[in-house]
Amino acid sequence: MKRSVPMLSFLLLAAACSRPTPAPENVVAVGNAVAAIERLPRGEQEAVLFRAVRDAGLPCQQLTDVARQPDEHGRPLWRVRCDDGQFHLVEIGANGMATVTSRTDAPTE
Repeated sequence: MKRSVPMLSFLLLAAACSRPTPAPENVVAVGNAVAAIERLPRGEQEAVLFRAVRDAGLPCQQLTDVARQPDEHGRPLWRVRCDDGQFHLVEIGANGMATVTSRTDAPTE
């Protein structure tokens, strides 16, 4: 199952919240969403990915594992695992749109 959710506004919010006074490098330009996520501290990256999973309507209460990995086409992906044991792949497009791919019918480890 694939679901896409807009993440650019959340990235702007996360960048603005990371420091009391946002510096110019915190501004997320359209087309640079992946770089903006990669610049975030680990906790904020996880918050962005968690929000993508939740906005996709998946029943995740907390991420228990996050791993950055490119797919076979070199696109940036994050493999996340929720507290229910389900794995999801989160791809952030250049436009800030997150696509969450899940196998909710797959058994957990």
